[in-house]
Amino acid sequence: MNETGWRPRRTLVFCNWDAEELVGSTEFVKEFAAQLSSRAVAYLNLDLLSNNQTLDVRAVPTLYQAVVDAARRVPSPLENDPGKTVYDTWLRHFLADIPWLPDYPQMKVPGGGSDHVHFFSYIGLPVLDFTYRNASWASPLSYLLYHTLYETPYANEHLFDTENFVVHKASGQFWAQLALSFSPSLISIL
Repeated sequence: MNETGWRPRRTLVFCNWDAEELVGSTEFVKEFAAQLSSRAVAYLNLDLLSNNQTLDVRAVPTLYQAVVDAARRVPSPLENDPGKTVYDTWLRHFLADIPWLPDYPQMKVPGGGSDHVHFFSYIGLPVLDFTYRNASWASPLSYLLYHTLYETPYANEHLFDTENFVVHKASGQFWAQLALSFSPSLISIL
């Protein structure tokens, strides 16, 4: 902002939840339901990074275009990846089989199991939940360290993101591109 003078027209709120969806995000939604219902445009959720192979997104269909556009603007984080962008790698691993969306990677509708649930089910806010994972896993839940005592910064640095946290950086860039696409709008995207 100091260099360009640019300011988002919408407020960007960054949250770090305590006690998962059991306490933190649930209580936040309950306390601020009126404000969120009238002002919020979207909820972008990153619960964890469980591997470094490809982006995996669950989103409501109204966000599909914004998600794909954001993924096309972020360079692929891995040196040995033949894709130039996060989108290229994601499309290669998860090509959707939907005739009317031929150039879209697979995106399922978000289900339960993370902090986006109450934003979506309680107040009807459009949500997306994304991670990086191994494409050969049957689901993101195939990640065996999920919320165990072995899910540590050491595991991230030495097992999942071994090239100086480039996957973390790409995930942050993807999130930022999405936030930027929603922040300048004076009206809701829906």
